[in-house]
Amino acid sequence: MTTPERLRRRQRLESAGIAVLAIALVIVWVWFNGQTTAQQRCLTTYISINSKTTAVRAKLLAQESRTTRAFLLDATDVKTRREFMHVRAKYARSLQAIDRARAANPVQPFPKGVCD
Repeated sequence: MTTPERLRRRQRLESAGIAVLAIALVIVWVWFNGQTTAQQRCLTTYISINSKTTAVRAKLLAQESRTTRAFLLDATDVKTRREFMHVRAKYARSLQAIDRARAANPVQPFPKGVCD
């Protein structure tokens, strides 16, 4: 083989190697880009759900505070034990309703898998 033939052969091998490397880089970029997009989607969904849950639970906390304040004010104005038991039962029912609403809106655990 003459020197020009060796040079052309070497150039062809180098070109093929560069082409394979370029294809591998594109494949790796596409894969990482897909992973990033999936992770962003997962985190966005989690934050959105958690935001709604937090808003509902904040309203429940405010409602509980108003209910407790109303109970304390009502309980100081009662004259008989029967009136007090009525006010107390009303307060207990309100707290049970708030607890049921909280149970229906639990704080979601951080998702495992894609979001890690």
